[in-house]
Amino acid sequence: IVNFKMPYLVEGNRGGAPAYLAPEVMAAEPGTLDDPVLIDYSKNDVFAAGMLAHYMLTNGVEDAFTADHPHYSAATYNHPPRGCPPPIADLVWAMVNPSFEHRITAEEALARVDAMIYVGDQWE
Repeated sequence: IVNFKMPYLVEGNRGGAPAYLAPEVMAAEPGTLDDPVLIDYSKNDVFAAGMLAHYMLTNGVEDAFTADHPHYSAATYNHPPRGCPPPIADLVWAMVNPSFEHRITAEEALARVDAMIYVGDQWE
C-alpha cells in the first residue's frame, strides 16, 4: 500500500464491508499487470465513520442512502432526523458525500468535531 492506494487486479474482496466502502472503492474495476488499477482508500475510513454516524443518528432504522452502490448521490441521501443539530447533520453529509473530491478528510472531520466541542451547544 502506497499513500492509501492499493492495486486491484482480481475481481473480489476490496477490503471491507460493502455497506461501509466508499463509492470510488466499490466502483473500481480490476486492472491488469500491464495496466494496474489503484484503488484510493484515503477517504474510505471517513466514509465508513460517516455511515456509522448516520446509522446511530437514525437508531439503526434508516440507511444513509436509498440507492445501492454505486448509485449514491445527494438525491438518494436520507438526511438525519429532525432535531439533529445542523452542524452534526452537515458533518455526517460531508463524511458520506459520494463525491471523492467533496468528501472531507479525517483531519477536516476532526477539526469540525473540535469546533463543535469548543462551541458547545451554541449551534448557531
